Amino acid sequence: MQISEIEKTEKIISNFEVKSTVSGIITKKIVNQGDYVSQGAALYEISDLSKVWILFDAYESDLPWIKQGDKISFSLQSVPGKIFSAGISFIAPVIDGFSRVAKVRTELANNERIFKPGMFATGTINAKLEGFKDNIIIPRSAVLWTGKRSVVYIKVPNEQNPTFEMKEIDLGPELGNSFVVLNGLKEGEELVTNGVFSIDAAAQLSGKTSMMNRNKETKNEVIPDYRNQTSAKLAEQLNSIFNAYIPLKDKLVASDAKGAFTEAQNLVKKIESTDMILFSGDTHEYWNTKNNSVLTSLKEIEQSSSIDEIRKSFILVSENLIKIFKAFGTGNNKAYIQFCPMANKKIGACWLSSEKLIQNPFYGNMMLTCGETRDTIK
Repeated sequence: MQISEIEKTEKIISNFEVKSTVSGIITKKIVNQGDYVSQGAALYEISDLSKVWILFDAYESDLPWIKQGDKISFSLQSVPGKIFSAGISFIAPVIDGFSRVAKVRTELANNERIFKPGMFATGTINAKLEGFKDNIIIPRSAVLWTGKRSVVYIKVPNEQNPTFEMKEIDLGPELGNSFVVLNGLKEGEELVTNGVFSIDAAAQLSGKTSMMNRNKETKNEVIPDYRNQTSAKLAEQLNSIFNAYIPLKDKLVASDAKGAFTEAQNLVKKIESTDMILFSGDTHEYWNTKNNSVLTSLKEIEQSSSIDEIRKSFILVSENLIKIFKAFGTGNNKAYIQFCPMANKKIGACWLSSEKLIQNPFYGNMMLTCGETRDTIK
């Protein structure tokens, strides 16, 4: 049409429109004024944003619960307070070897141009427990870990006073803040979901079977060595955890219950901010086991009313962090494992220190130098 116009008017046109064969939004400009353009060269990238893809990262451990067609509810930072919904149209058949996630895709109409490329979306899926529909689901807060065991406390029926007994269970897949129970629990049993560590500590003090009563399995537990699999990013986060543990230990040395409470909260934040994509396979399972035990004990510290109760919880915090640091390393820290034979009702207990000098967190000034250095983690 433009050539016909030139032939008809016999006038030279120095500037004229080049019409695109497709419509959409220009997302990239490739040429500038004065550039030479050959036949077939691209001038712009044009995207049709009337329909968009939204890509979510699904962790490897979550993939068994995700199926094509499942509904994802998601929110956008740019549209606070509004929840969107879409069905899963595609699940990537491969997992990223570095991040250990698979891409999950949804497709949505975007006629109002709400969704823009590069936006950040957070999604949740309510998935069916296929293969586990008859299994019991329990909250994470109900579980204590020791060695290879998972332990819960069950209310004993038909007792005049509240009575609880310890049961070992086999855990299945993790479901956010819950677990599937494979064996060990029966329908109708009443489970302690909060304050489990306090009940365990009371059982230990009365001489009953408890998680804190050390047995051969716990004493002879073999700690794996995953240090050659510890990335620089994970080492940095382990370094932060160790550096947050030391002030907690120091507050107990000073018999400062209020300060210990604050430092326990800080340590919880450091542990919970650990990036789980840095773990896979056996390392992921081992980290979860020990890490959950540490968090359980730290949250018991937050509920403690005295320095003695805090020190009881600190025993398991230290025990499991020692195993974590032996397995994964301590970042760039040199950690001393120190032992007090009088702690834990003369059973003995260990703690971590950044210096060789003995400063006993279990007794403070009462027995400040009681103990010895037993091992070193480099």
